[in-house]
Amino acid sequence: MKRKTKWLALLALYSTSLLYYLFQGGRSSILLFGILNALLLYLLLYYVLGMRKLTGARQIGESNQHDKQYMAGQKIAVQVRLQHSSLIPMPYMKLEEQLVRHDGTVQHMQGTVIPNVFREVEWTYSFDQLKRGIYQFSPLACSTFDVFGLIEYKRTIDSPDQFQVLPRLMSDVNWEQLLSGNKGRYHLHSHDRMAKESNQQSGIRDYVYGDRLSRVHWNATARTGHWKSKDYEKEAMPKGIVILDRYRPLGAADKARDDDSFEALVSIAASLLQYGMQQQQLFALLSPGKELWSSSSFYGTAAYWQSMKHLVTVEPDSERPLSLLLQRAMLDLPLGSTLMIVTADASSEMAAAAALLKQKGFSPIIFYTKGQRKEQAHDSGMRALAYSGIPFHDLSAHAQMLKAAGGEG
Repeated sequence: MKRKTKWLALLALYSTSLLYYLFQGGRSSILLFGILNALLLYLLLYYVLGMRKLTGARQIGESNQHDKQYMAGQKIAVQVRLQHSSLIPMPYMKLEEQLVRHDGTVQHMQGTVIPNVFREVEWTYSFDQLKRGIYQFSPLACSTFDVFGLIEYKRTIDSPDQFQVLPRLMSDVNWEQLLSGNKGRYHLHSHDRMAKESNQQSGIRDYVYGDRLSRVHWNATARTGHWKSKDYEKEAMPKGIVILDRYRPLGAADKARDDDSFEALVSIAASLLQYGMQQQQLFALLSPGKELWSSSSFYGTAAYWQSMKHLVTVEPDSERPLSLLLQRAMLDLPLGSTLMIVTADASSEMAAAAALLKQKGFSPIIFYTKGQRKEQAHDSGMRALAYSGIPFHDLSAHAQMLKAAGGEG
């Protein structure tokens, strides 16, 4: 409405100057009428040739980074480059855009820049503490005034760039030491080479000193000129399953503290999955919430990446405690699996559920952080876990260190 009022004022002024020129005449009327015509011609050319020839693009992170995936807490640089090919000068340009998270949270960014002599605009800013999630940019809104500051001109450039922010990883935790407490037949840290081999040959590998002569592949050795041995498939090892607790007590007194606790749980789950990937022991992920999510329908490295993708957007939306869900779901879990339970519930109910899992032939390990449920029979639950011989590890200190450090890049 304000812009329309300015145009009406210019039109009224032009009409008055025209009438003054027609009925009064003289040098002053000609000079005034000529100045107004030049001004209106300039504004018209600015409208037609100015912002309409504005082009540009947005660059997120480094120019050679194509996956558009970052770690939570990592500094993410954004650079916007624009260029207008018109000869009409622009004194400055105001830029505005929004970063929208998958849950609808919006961050506003705005800045004012001055074009250089080549009519190029460069706007740079960064994000320091983005939470995990999927982010998308809204269209870039560009606006400027003419040199007289009379009319504002706007242009929108649609560049829907999107990127993901992965959960933080706890790199300072010795997962091998924490998981080594689960010894025996179902120890998930038995390396692949320790698994019993089947009679099914899967290929050919290089000869290793100590291989029996019956394993030497003589044809491949003669063909290549190097010692080769037969490689056999290995029997499946007991599966490692990471179970994420997504239960949030109703009426939590400190929502921010509970959110930090859940973010720590997601970091623990992501770190376990990554460690399993590095050790060539792909762990499955079980995430019970409003809808049960499991990576069992995926195979190989696809299961790992789908699990990480799920952890990017997972929320604490479970309506029932994990201790109750574990008692009901144990019939559907592979017998003999190592269950890595990631929870903020260190109560006696969780200890009882873990003890029942152990009696049924599973190998539970509990990783927990202190959240809103710390006061709910925390000490009695820890004593019950200690008496039952179930490994449990408090990673609250590591979670605080990770939060203070701002995440791992």
